[in-house]
Amino acid sequence: TLKNRKKSSIIAYPLDYQKGIHIKEVKDSLLDKATVELIIPHPTVVVKTMPDAVKKAQGNLLILALNKRFRARKLNVYASDHWYLSDKNHFVLSIKGNDKTEIIETISQTISELHFLIANGWHKEEFLEVKNDFLAGLDEDDNQDRYSSDWCDDFIDYILSGDKHLTSKSDLCKQKALLKHTQCFDLQTLLKEWISSKKEVLLVTNLNPWDEGIKLNEKEIETAWRQGEESEPPAYSFSPKEKEESTIKTPSCLTVEHPFDVSRIKGQKRYAGLGVLEVELKNGIRLILKPTSGNEETVICGYA
Repeated sequence: TLKNRKKSSIIAYPLDYQKGIHIKEVKDSLLDKATVELIIPHPTVVVKTMPDAVKKAQGNLLILALNKRFRARKLNVYASDHWYLSDKNHFVLSIKGNDKTEIIETISQTISELHFLIANGWHKEEFLEVKNDFLAGLDEDDNQDRYSSDWCDDFIDYILSGDKHLTSKSDLCKQKALLKHTQCFDLQTLLKEWISSKKEVLLVTNLNPWDEGIKLNEKEIETAWRQGEESEPPAYSFSPKEKEESTIKTPSCLTVEHPFDVSRIKGQKRYAGLGVLEVELKNGIRLILKPTSGNEETVICGYA
């Protein structure tokens, strides 16, 4: 594990946006629907200590929890926070719609849901399910090989800001152990921090697949956002996901039918006192057969 960089050896390059709402129109013919991205820059977490690493991972857990809730609500929105520049991460809400009215309504519904989660959190069972899924995903990530480009990015981050990517098994185990203590309130606090940064700046990317695309102005976006803050989302009932039963492919030898052929029997011997029938086959296999009544467990044993 790399040692912590001294603060005196790190030059800060802060990224400052002009305050307010800024809209960028982009035509993208590969899209099937109009897409509006609401982007909130917020301070990034530079990993220098184990608590830093835990908080950064909690951000990923928050994104997973949000997207699961959005899918359950059938909201056409996807959240992310993996884009960073300088000292800023960018919390992105990507909203799709067929027309302007649908997009504005989805913006309001999304903001309403976010403020409800900040105030009330997730259902207890819902939060535990999301956290367990996230921790299971960490195990899968730990077992994957990393590309050389990933290592180069890590060293660049270390050189520029002192950010360290955890790689040792002991550090990863310690991080996971601490993440298990994450509470719903931790995600509520983190989400509130991200959303509060909107007061400073909100970047909006308006992606359209058509020449005459959907146009949104600052007032319309601000109005949709405020309506979301002032409205209550519909009641939500959490439904645990059904556990998928693992399936095992039937061995090919069991898919072939083997009809009984009396000519394969070499000889039989019956033990009347025991109620046992011994059958010897021509291939050398001896079968010991004993009928059982319906009140007993049936045990089948084979000897070759």
